Amino acid sequence: MRSSNTSGNQPKSNAVADGATQPHLVEDWLTRVARHPWLVLAVCVVLAAAALVAAARLLGVDSDPIAMLDEDLPFRQADERLRAEFPDFDSTLLAVIEAPTPEQASLAARRVQARAAEMPQVERVRWAPDSEFFARQGLMFLSLDELETLSERLVEAQPLLGRLARETSAATLFGLLAQIEESDRAAEVGFDVDAVHARVAEAVSGTLDGRPVVLSWQRLLGAGDADGGASGDGKAAGSAREILQITPVLDHTRVLAARAVMDAMDELRRELGLDAGPVRLYFTGSTALRHEEMESVISGAGLTGLLALALVTAVMLIGLRSPALSAIALVNLALGLALTVGFAALAVGRVNLISVSFVVLYIGLGVNYAVHYLLRYREIIMHDAPGETSAARAAIGAGRFLVHPLVLSAVTTALGFFAFVPTSFSGVAQLGLIAGVAMVITLALSYTALPAMLVLVQPRVPPARPDFTAGWRRTLEWPLAHRRLVIVAGGVFVAAALPATLGLRFDADPLNVRDPDAESVVMIRELLAEREGGYRNIQVLVEPDRPVEPLRRELEALPTVARAVSLESLVPEDQDEKLELIDELAWVLGLDIVEADWQTEPVEPAALSEAARELADALEGTAGPGARRLRSELSRLVGRLDETADPAALAAAVNRALTAGLAPTLGRFAAGVRGAELVTRERFPDWFTAQWHSASGTRLIQVFPDVDVLDFDRQREFTEQVMGVAPGHATGGPVIQLAAGRAITSAFRQALVWAVLGIVTVLLVTLRDPLAAAKVMAPLVLGGLLTVALMVVAGIPLNFANVVALPLLLGVAVDNGIHLVSRHRAGLLPDGNVLKTATARAIVVGAMITAGGFGNLAFSPHSGTASLGIILAMGLALMVVATLVFLPAML
Repeated sequence: MRSSNTSGNQPKSNAVADGATQPHLVEDWLTRVARHPWLVLAVCVVLAAAALVAAARLLGVDSDPIAMLDEDLPFRQADERLRAEFPDFDSTLLAVIEAPTPEQASLAARRVQARAAEMPQVERVRWAPDSEFFARQGLMFLSLDELETLSERLVEAQPLLGRLARETSAATLFGLLAQIEESDRAAEVGFDVDAVHARVAEAVSGTLDGRPVVLSWQRLLGAGDADGGASGDGKAAGSAREILQITPVLDHTRVLAARAVMDAMDELRRELGLDAGPVRLYFTGSTALRHEEMESVISGAGLTGLLALALVTAVMLIGLRSPALSAIALVNLALGLALTVGFAALAVGRVNLISVSFVVLYIGLGVNYAVHYLLRYREIIMHDAPGETSAARAAIGAGRFLVHPLVLSAVTTALGFFAFVPTSFSGVAQLGLIAGVAMVITLALSYTALPAMLVLVQPRVPPARPDFTAGWRRTLEWPLAHRRLVIVAGGVFVAAALPATLGLRFDADPLNVRDPDAESVVMIRELLAEREGGYRNIQVLVEPDRPVEPLRRELEALPTVARAVSLESLVPEDQDEKLELIDELAWVLGLDIVEADWQTEPVEPAALSEAARELADALEGTAGPGARRLRSELSRLVGRLDETADPAALAAAVNRALTAGLAPTLGRFAAGVRGAELVTRERFPDWFTAQWHSASGTRLIQVFPDVDVLDFDRQREFTEQVMGVAPGHATGGPVIQLAAGRAITSAFRQALVWAVLGIVTVLLVTLRDPLAAAKVMAPLVLGGLLTVALMVVAGIPLNFANVVALPLLLGVAVDNGIHLVSRHRAGLLPDGNVLKTATARAIVVGAMITAGGFGNLAFSPHSGTASLGIILAMGLALMVVATLVFLPAML
């Protein structure tokens, strides 16, 4: 295929226009547009305004990631059934309290529960330790060994606890410790008195230093721990955690349905002082995860959209070399974006976490057709004498010349998007529908609003030919001068990239596409690492007519299962022995301890100071390190009480630090001793039973993993084993993750096949030359293989958000080959080199715009969106370079 002009001389604009063999229908249409530019532009503006009104009223965002998959998929149906029959599994918010001691965590949890229950944004708050039933029956749910150990420790501490039960104050505690030392009964107490000294010293020290601490009586009376039990310096190895389950009231009329409740939770955290210091309140769970993901997607879309617009503007100013032409392209882009948003509102109503990125994608893609049109317009004007060609004639000539490649580009790009529409991955199917129609809208505007604005504005273009320097000419001629070398190099690249593509994997973990620094993500990862919270348990739904226990035992026997729990299995074992032990313990401890409320009683500064002096004196001859430190801290306390202007406040702080932990520990124990009775399934409270038995009779089994669920291979093994025992009835995070990954991988393959088949078919029909179609596709294959190879090398897996990248790249990048082939066929090439035409310049400028627009997605805080931007920018750059280097050599 040779050019009809190889001398480098360009003909006049009429020859350029007439040289194209396009239908006269297009010329007739553009002539009408040129005659009525105000009317055409007014119609476009009115339609765009109406589209924006429709979008403002109708367009919403669905933040549920599961909703991005076809609702007919079996695992979706099981999940919908779980949500319907057990509402506590739908939209939960976990309030996680971390504190240095169990008592501090418990006290903070009680405050959070009380405040949250009063909020209109909260439907209910569940915290099992605070329920009346579990307060009375808590001891029955301990194992027999645990109950025996606790009994032994309490009997040993009985001399210390008896008087504290009658008078719960720091002065009483100091007096008791002094009596033990003075009577030389330390060896008879039965527990490590020096350890008690050390922990009391740490609590006094923390209070004097201004740290909020509470002496942990639970640890003091339990097995003990290494941290001393009173450290107030934040989360440490011995820290404690309490988790409250909150059912929020969501406003689904808003884009951020959980904004009101999350704002209320943030305010609650500040009010209670749990946003700083050693006791902290964090939020996670499905509600927080969705809210923060939606926030990151929206904020990322706003940021990346502005960055993309700025970059598009800058590149157009450089590439078009005309502020007027750049302004026309931007107005055309704005009209197209408005019409696309309006279509999205009417066609889908609610965009999802993936399809919301169509705004940034459109900014990168929507201006490309305008760039080709305007550069062709510029080329026509530049090669005519001043005043010889009018703006209207140049606009008509450019449009007539480009109609074939622009229509073909729109069709192939739309096919790249539409390829996802028939798949079961409705998240990208929605994006495909919106973006595919957006290409049609862009094409329509290129033949309405764009030429109308050219006629109205009549932008000035300097009448100068492109100045190809010798060095630049040699660069542009290199692919043609070394055809064989270029083609052989392409084959080498293909051979090198193919093995690497085998390492491409799909990352099905939804946490990995979210902002890794988001509070909800950080906390849920901690809970998963420590196997708390049940976020990745599997729920098995059992039909009313099927026995539960045989299935539960079969599940629990699986090697990857830690335990399987049903309502029936929660009934405590060895209850007769436990009740007998509790009765004996109540008799040994006495009524003073069992009937006490263990609430801290006020203490006078003078009484506290006197008790501290007595204890310090009693410890003078004691050699233990705990005793020595306690004696030192007591001296500090006495001095501070004498010196401070408000000794009552200091005394109250010390009093609270030493005794506030008694109520959460011994108060709960005393309630358990007084209320213990035989536990049966019928005695469970209704709210608790409803979490395991639905109103329709469906029973629930919770399956806990015995593997690291942050390791996908181990989680998959766990999931497959459970699904093997309960096929069709298992659901929950791991099941959805595994099934969704398979569905999305299948959708990706299906979309890729449809995109390739659709694009190849269109090329064959329009180009009418299989060899020409193969030449257009060859650089895309090379660029695609190199993109996948670089993804593997860089450790970028496919995920829920970026799986659309490769089919989309084919649809976008094929436009460049179409433009080059069309221009080469039309002839009229400077020096016979298609790379020296406005078409090649438009490809470079358009690629910079598109890659820059896509690349801005990499700045999104949403990791999935960021990876999509990286792949699109990288892949498009590789495909454009391959097209510009290899296609001219093959032509």
